[in-house]
Amino acid sequence: MATLVQKLTLTSSNSSSDSLNLVSSDILTTTIPHQGLTREAITTADDQEIVSTASGIYYVYVKNLDSTNFVILQTVASVQWGRISAGEFAFFAVNDAAGLELRADTATCNVEYAYWKKG
Repeated sequence: MATLVQKLTLTSSNSSSDSLNLVSSDILTTTIPHQGLTREAITTADDQEIVSTASGIYYVYVKNLDSTNFVILQTVASVQWGRISAGEFAFFAVNDAAGLELRADTATCNVEYAYWKKG
């Protein structure tokens, strides 16, 4: 099995009354299948399936490369649960058999994504 190192760092001196300095990391075990870094045009007309409903949990990275449009995150049953604004990215786990679809909000935009099946 392969490993994937994740590290999250959040810092701020003015987002609240206290300074923020949060660092968290983990080593994730992964297995086949996986999808290397890929770019795709996401449209408003169709929900583009990125992760199928195959069994297993998947770690997913998605970055919205558009400068104005946001991307809707939803299950393959079209249940919306998040969005990524212009220039933003996310790293998250997709629940077993939920799958992941992406849809652009107002105009076609490009995204970058990759996924790994949890080992």
